Amino acid sequence: KELKDSFKKTDDILHSVLPKYIVEELKLKGKVKPKSVSSASILFCDLVGFTNIASKLSPEDLLHELDECYSHFDRIVAMKGLEKIKTIGDSYMAASGITESKRLHAVDAVISALKIQEFLRKYQKSQKRKGLPSWKVRIGIHCGPVVCGVLGEQRFNFDIWGDTVNIAQRMEANGEEDKVNVSH
Repeated sequence: KELKDSFKKTDDILHSVLPKYIVEELKLKGKVKPKSVSSASILFCDLVGFTNIASKLSPEDLLHELDECYSHFDRIVAMKGLEKIKTIGDSYMAASGITESKRLHAVDAVISALKIQEFLRKYQKSQKRKGLPSWKVRIGIHCGPVVCGVLGEQRFNFDIWGDTVNIAQRMEANGEEDKVNVSH
């Protein structure tokens, strides 16, 4: 029973960090073959004013605020079937259509972006009532081909690459705060 529980716990951890198909392939083959996806939607979020707010918070408060926001983002994107790819400081990246072929992956990405904005509007009001600073967000979305894969042997890192990712990041960087900037 202890061995079964240990295997289940390990499996649960793997599934919380990596997409399901990646976990299954790792368990079967010990490696993951890179995958090309002809059409996916990439969502980038950037917290506006992060450096200024971060300089005013203790490390504990900063991580608490980031964890609260990113945990909500995680739940939002999961509802529409997006995969969280990673966070990099004050940036959050997710993708739709990379683990399963979805005709409406762009719609799912946009709905997720709008729900993230809705959450942050409520968060901003709550923080204002408490006299605390809050984040605003810029969001960029672009659709196109990507390559998915896993890097590393010690700490697996699932990631996506391609011009689509770069353009999605540029859509975010060139957008306005509290707006969703979607490419043509």
